[in-house]
Amino acid sequence: MRTLNLDLLDRYIDEIDRARSLDDIHYVVLKEIQRLGFGEFSYQLLWPPEGPQRKFYITNYPKGWTKRYLEKDHVRNDLVSRTSAMTKLPFLWHEMPNLRNMTDTQRTVFHEASEFGHLSGGTVPLHGPGRAKALFAVASDKPKEEFEKLFLSRRHELHLIATYSHERLIEVGLHNPPPPSLKLLPREIEIMTLTAQGKTEWDISVILSISESQVKESIRRVCNKLGVFGKTHATAVLIINGLILP
Repeated sequence: MRTLNLDLLDRYIDEIDRARSLDDIHYVVLKEIQRLGFGEFSYQLLWPPEGPQRKFYITNYPKGWTKRYLEKDHVRNDLVSRTSAMTKLPFLWHEMPNLRNMTDTQRTVFHEASEFGHLSGGTVPLHGPGRAKALFAVASDKPKEEFEKLFLSRRHELHLIATYSHERLIEVGLHNPPPPSLKLLPREIEIMTLTAQGKTEWDISVILSISESQVKESIRRVCNKLGVFGKTHATAVLIINGLILP
């Protein structure tokens, strides 16, 4: 296993913190994953089912594959995405559980990916803020054994890079900072804190001894104050700006 180069990691964190646009982040991430020996990467935000279904990603995957993946909505049948939602540990694609029990549709996603040179790959799952989940994947046309050796030797660096990138991408790509004058009522803070902890509206109504409709109305007011499109987005904004703690 390689020793982490802390100076290079510090440099990466500094560069990603100074990135001011998605293009800037894309450049910084691509340069770093290529330094580690990987050619292609993809970051994709996976919202929970009840959250906003906005597609949000950055990648240098072949444009033909990205276009096909989005047009066919492959994320719904991608075993990599499903595995990322269920684990917090980096994994190699060829070691995923249920790989031998894939449906025909799931198998099609893998076959089509291989047409674009993705013979091997690995993924770092990302969780939070709130119930949001994401994945950071690297892919290659290297033989499975060669890619596995590289991925296992670099997985800790990839994990750190993915984590810092995830936070910066959400901050830059999904919202503008809330106005300094924004004030949340104590009850709104309670409700949004419980939301960030994964509680449903019904759960919160029981915990706080209020009606479910009151919970929903409070969440709606917070979303309006922030100018965002749903509770997951609102949770991300509040956590990143220190207005609530998860």
